Amino acid sequence: MADGTDWGVATWEGHRRRQHLDFRKLSFREKLAIIEQLGEVAAFFAQRRAARGLPVSSRWPGRAASG
Repeated sequence: MADGTDWGVATWEGHRRRQHLDFRKLSFREKLAIIEQLGEVAAFFAQRRAARGLPVSSRWPGRAASG
């Protein structure tokens, strides 16, 4: 029975592959907008952690500290 479900995205790798394909279809301007939005979300959660007295990382995981 064909229900139109794409079972290729039912796995972790399949979903990740689909996300990469969808991102590649976006224009450069759309990609920049999404990256800016992700930065705003990260800043929001950092502010919430700081307000609760929790540690906040000042650099991205996996990147060397600059300065």
